[in-house]
Amino acid sequence: MGLFDKFSKKKDKKVFVLSLDGMPFSFAKRNTDSNNWPAFKKLIGDGDFKEMYSVMPPISSVAWSSFQTGKNPAKHNIFGFVDKDPKTFELILPNSRRLMTKTLIEILSEHGKRVISINVPVTYPPKPVNGIVVGGFLSPNLQKAVYPEEKLGFFEQNGYIVDADSEIGHRDSDAMMDELFRVVENRFDILFKLLEKEEWDFFIHHVMETDRMYHFFWDWADYEIQFDEFHKLIDHNIEKLLTRLPEETEFIMLSDHGFTKLNREINLNFVLWDRGFLHFKNDPPQGLVNMAERSRAYSFIPGRVFVNLEGREMTGSVKPGAEFDAVIKDLKQLFDELTDPETGEKIVQKQFLRDEVYSGEFLEQGADLLVLPNNGYDFKASFRIDTFFEETDFHGMHTYDDAFFYIRGHKITEDKFSIVDLAPTILNLFEIDADESMDGRNILLSGQ
Repeated sequence: MGLFDKFSKKKDKKVFVLSLDGMPFSFAKRNTDSNNWPAFKKLIGDGDFKEMYSVMPPISSVAWSSFQTGKNPAKHNIFGFVDKDPKTFELILPNSRRLMTKTLIEILSEHGKRVISINVPVTYPPKPVNGIVVGGFLSPNLQKAVYPEEKLGFFEQNGYIVDADSEIGHRDSDAMMDELFRVVENRFDILFKLLEKEEWDFFIHHVMETDRMYHFFWDWADYEIQFDEFHKLIDHNIEKLLTRLPEETEFIMLSDHGFTKLNREINLNFVLWDRGFLHFKNDPPQGLVNMAERSRAYSFIPGRVFVNLEGREMTGSVKPGAEFDAVIKDLKQLFDELTDPETGEKIVQKQFLRDEVYSGEFLEQGADLLVLPNNGYDFKASFRIDTFFEETDFHGMHTYDDAFFYIRGHKITEDKFSIVDLAPTILNLFEIDADESMDGRNILLSGQ
């Protein structure tokens, strides 16, 4: 008998979630108001559709970890795309092994629900559930991404693509556009086949290619027609999807952060080096391992700033207490005054101390200061200290606001809420109490 075989296959409540990575609320509203997306527009008439906040920092790995757990990063332990061991400065790519709390699909499995999770970030390597998981973009290959193993053949036979090859976008924009269409068509084709052959109570189908599209093609006039056709393809597949779902299925759509036009990518480590906060043993520096002890601070993407704290960092020299506080004060003043040297525009929108946005047992793993840029500016953290501005092939960047949440047949009670609130909200649809350690809360009234 398998781990979840004891559960009955007969279930009543069904919840389907379509997640469109990075799609802005304002962008979706504009296209539904103008009738560009008829399926999406009809859905909005049948439910509630509101803007939602992301998390800090507003990146997919952190946001989807918060969605899956209903908790802030200091409780689930995912703080960025890249982290490090402060004692060795060894770089770490956080995946589900570092997700230190139960996820929505694990909780639902424990309550006897059969779950299917396709392509959600930070689900690689897949953990055992009562159902099927295909890991997201950090999966090294399909063979390692699928749980249970006996389902691998289905995905191989149907040519499942784990992620669009973003490297193409740095070489050939036309080919990248073709790649995004190819992956989305493949992803929905396999979704429809899964709906025909598999039983489920909770199904989440994640589209990562919206995020890829926005990074490479946001507000790029040369690709305006293809950009529009891409979204019409998604809308057409939403229409098909709705005809294939069982009656009375609870239907949800969401994004994890917003998007806006990118004007400049700024190397925050250059700024710290230029202003005397960061020093290196070698010239040119070879990475964080070459940071000199007299350094006071360094940065990781996006906008995560760490004090070189004694007792925590491998080269730590800043003493806890008054000296640490003084460094934080100096950093905040630096970022408050930071302007674009070419335009004079203010670069930083807001700054957050770690304990202003995080709370939990993994608090010490988080950055000491989180810096949110104004729209148009995005923070990088190269240790190649030779330029204020980074070269970029991107046309779009993430925003903390302007994500969206949609649900059919219910009223969203809150005007200000975040992606952290969605796990307890979905559990409530199944009449399952959320764990008291969750930060989020149920945001729905039943039945409009």
